Amino acid sequence: MWVSVLNGMRNQMVLQASLACFLASPPSLPAQEEPRTEPAGAQQPDQELPSLENCIKGLRDWRSTWVTIRVNSHEWNLKDMAECNPDADPDAPDYIEKHSPTHEFVWADWGALRFEIRTVMAGKEHYVTSLGTEGERPWGSQSKMGDPGVLKLVQFYQPVQDRPLYSSLIVVPIHGLWFNQPGRWLDEELEKNPWTVMGLEEVDGHRCVKVYWTDGRNSKTVWLDPECRYLPRKLMKLGKPKPDDTTTKREFADPYTGEKEWAYLYTWKASRISEVDGILFPSRGTFDENDWEIDQLTVNEPLDRSFFAAPKGQPGVTGFIDYANGKTWKTPDPNRPATPSNEPQQTATDSTGSPVEAVPEQSLWKWLGLAGAICLFAGAGVALWRRRATAS
Repeated sequence: MWVSVLNGMRNQMVLQASLACFLASPPSLPAQEEPRTEPAGAQQPDQELPSLENCIKGLRDWRSTWVTIRVNSHEWNLKDMAECNPDADPDAPDYIEKHSPTHEFVWADWGALRFEIRTVMAGKEHYVTSLGTEGERPWGSQSKMGDPGVLKLVQFYQPVQDRPLYSSLIVVPIHGLWFNQPGRWLDEELEKNPWTVMGLEEVDGHRCVKVYWTDGRNSKTVWLDPECRYLPRKLMKLGKPKPDDTTTKREFADPYTGEKEWAYLYTWKASRISEVDGILFPSRGTFDENDWEIDQLTVNEPLDRSFFAAPKGQPGVTGFIDYANGKTWKTPDPNRPATPSNEPQQTATDSTGSPVEAVPEQSLWKWLGLAGAICLFAGAGVALWRRRATAS
């Protein structure tokens, strides 16, 4: 069983902390909100090219229609799933459901974020990882492998201005809309960085505005659909390998400057844009060889700030690590005998103000080792960029 679980963990990393779709079940988006056809009055080749300001305004107006958003989605790669589950029947109606993780992305306009991955193997939930923000303190949590109901570890991270907690996180279904590295939405990204409008170009029959950005090491090209409030239809990313990198293929030229020897990183596409409660949103597409689909979209849901806070932990089970000051502690176990008087016990409080018992100093390395092992096998809910070295 554990070979299957570890294969599932590897599959989760190959999928870049992304999502698998329940193909056997119809998507929860209403039938009338299936793919939009090209509406009358679609932009013609001789029409005026929209400016970058037009694109930013369209996206900003779209995003101003909601203050909270919850995206439940899945992604799947049938080839990888077959390798990790060789004994499973790929033609079974519940094949993908039984061998795929489920993900949830929740965001609020005051800057709060919570992301959760639930790993499913052979129809059983095996592992849960979460991450989020509590004020300015990012946090991450992991359950016990094989027992998702047991919260094993909570970690608090030191926030870094230019590389937030989710800088390596790729939430595949919304990757063309929400940029993980700065942790901001597409309209903010277009406004804060020097993007260039390159012209009009069709993507799957939709005439789009092609915009481009580079910092000299990476480049992004995004195709925005004017008929869908400038939502993205496609995003392609290239990277420039390091001079001493002799293994990465350099088969692309920069789409703007024409400079050669760039490397392909990935392409995200939205093949379907649906309308839910009057709000347009990409609902199905691809990320290279993976397919993705959104199962449910919830907007303007009343959410308390406590929803985004780190878990409080379970008595006698949950360990805590605070990387900002190197402290570790554990939630107290009410069934554990009191500490003998000749072994003084330190006391502290967790982020919620609850009393906790201090973990002996030598346990710091044990917890750090545990955290490292968990992150290695399950990604700690953070997508490992397959070509991170290329873009560095």
